[in-house]
This record gives sequence, C-alpha cells and structure tokens, in this order.
Amino acid sequence: STGGSILTGVQRNLSTEPFDVVQVLLNGPIESEQDAGLRSAIPASTELLSARYVASDLVRVDLSSDIFQATGDDLVSSVAQIVLSLCDIPGIQRVIIVVNGQVNEWPKGDGSLTSQPLTAFDFPGRAISSQPAFPAVIEVQTE
Repeated sequence: STGGSILTGVQRNLSTEPFDVVQVLLNGPIESEQDAGLRSAIPASTELLSARYVASDLVRVDLSSDIFQATGDDLVSSVAQIVLSLCDIPGIQRVIIVVNGQVNEWPKGDGSLTSQPLTAFDFPGRAISSQPAFPAVIEVQTE
C-alpha cells in the first residue's frame, strides 16, 4: 500500500549493541539471504561512524555521506531498515540519524521529511509483520 519496498527481518546471532546492529545492516545480506532474493537498500559504501545511546530510549547513528547514494524509495527503505532494526532492541523507541555529525532531514514512510528522532511508527506498512492479521469485525443484524 505504500508503493515502496517491503522490508523483512532476518535472524542473526549478534549483540544488542546499537553499533553492532547497524554494522551488520551495513555489511548487507549474507549469501543465503542473497540467494533468497533479499537485498539491502543501504548503499554498500556507507560507513558507520558511531551508534550510541543518548537517552535510555534514544540512539544516535552517525553515517558517512555515502548514505545519500540512495534516493527515492531506496532512501526511505534505508532509513526504515536502520530505524526498525534498532527499535527491535528492547528499550529503544527513537533513532536520530546524522551524517558526518550533522543533523539532516530524513524521509518518513509517508514521504514527509523530518529532522526529529524517528520511530517504528514513522514507517507503517514498510515491514512484514510477525503479528497475525486481525480478524474482521462483522456486525450481525438481528431482527
């Protein structure tokens, strides 16, 4: 419904340190994931400068300017990959992404731009949910 790429999670055995999680994202899919047709929207040349907590629920990620090699839907997907992956770490609810230490505006799932911290709720419909679909509510007419 977003008209964009749909993200899917993969299981990896790694720490829940924000730096490690983002570095794995930047490394891209492993061979078996590539064989399954998965790719990363994050440009391969993007470097992680830092990823650290700045509050108990907020992580600041500093990337190289190579992230801007992604444009359009790939940029939205790149940002969503980072935000959704970090928000899977217990306690993290917000992510701010900077480039070479500078604050930037980032696209949310609806195409609007923000320089504020991003949350998983900024990318509705971007990720395949592990939650089952809710059954429809049907109103029964009684006479």
